[in-house]
Amino acid sequence: MKILKLEIQNFRGYEKLAVNFEPGINVLIGKNGAGKTNLAEAISFLSLARSFRTSDEKEIRKHGESFARLRGKFEIGERRLSIEILLNSKGKKVLLNGSEIKVLSELVNECHVLVFKPGDAFLFEEAPSERRKFLNLEISRQSKKYLELIRKYEKALQERNALLKEENVDWVRINIITKMMITLSKDIVMLRNLFFEKIKPIVNRLSHELTGGSKKIEFKYLPFVEPNLEFEENAEKAFNKAKDNDLRQRVTTIGVHREDFSSYLNGVDISSSGSQGEKRLAGLILKLAVYEMVKDIDKKPILILDDVFSELDEERQERLLKLLGGYEQVIITATDLKNKRNTTVYKVVNHRVTKEDYL
Repeated sequence: MKILKLEIQNFRGYEKLAVNFEPGINVLIGKNGAGKTNLAEAISFLSLARSFRTSDEKEIRKHGESFARLRGKFEIGERRLSIEILLNSKGKKVLLNGSEIKVLSELVNECHVLVFKPGDAFLFEEAPSERRKFLNLEISRQSKKYLELIRKYEKALQERNALLKEENVDWVRINIITKMMITLSKDIVMLRNLFFEKIKPIVNRLSHELTGGSKKIEFKYLPFVEPNLEFEENAEKAFNKAKDNDLRQRVTTIGVHREDFSSYLNGVDISSSGSQGEKRLAGLILKLAVYEMVKDIDKKPILILDDVFSELDEERQERLLKLLGGYEQVIITATDLKNKRNTTVYKVVNHRVTKEDYL
């Protein structure tokens, strides 16, 4: 998919702006604070109805303004898609092809924007919940079944946790809910495991292409119970073993809601031993692998790379640009770019944008 046009009003430092984007590599070049990341944020906001930079949506509205509006025109194969989001003191309103939607999953299923940002290095330092959040979002975009499984599991988990907090714990009801959670978990674990199996060969290739074979990145899924024919039996044993701990902590201490994945560079755990540059490389490769997993060219996400060149030397910049040359559409923010060939460059100065072509 591609974004054809972005229109924003009272968004961050922009009073009003309309900009057309091209297929292939689009590069937003400007000094820090010029407004280039604001544009990347706006495109991403149109796909999730939330910011990748802040949870306080008041920050998004231009200072002193009562509302902010974003509009995007997208192309998915031969189909056109229009998304509009209005933000004000009452909340936000999302329009899909002119019709208001109430369930944001409708937006996620229609529009896929994949963002790599500097903070993604911390994906390998933060709590497992951040990595699960990433997994759940990306697998949900590829599988409606997975999204429904996660919803049902979370509902059952909330009920189980509520029962554990009661003065007289009803283990009969808890056991019924636990069996339901195990049934749901079987498919969730299977789909998560499948995700990591699919990205493994892609990650191997990307590691080689971006580093010239000098570094090997790997990701390993850590399920609470191994996905095999004895899953339900082993899961039941695991929950029974955790009963005392559950009762002591008054919360469900094991399950797919506590799972994680680990990352390795040349066989060494990145989380404990990797440098910031190595963690950023791993984060970039993970995001690129997710992009390449999508086989249908029309459904491939718009890829946003925010400040991706800041820690790459000229050789790796060249390697990355060569790789991205075959992608449907990429939006890159940078303070500078030496090789501008085969890109569309947008100069961003004080929240004003001018377009130049380098072909």
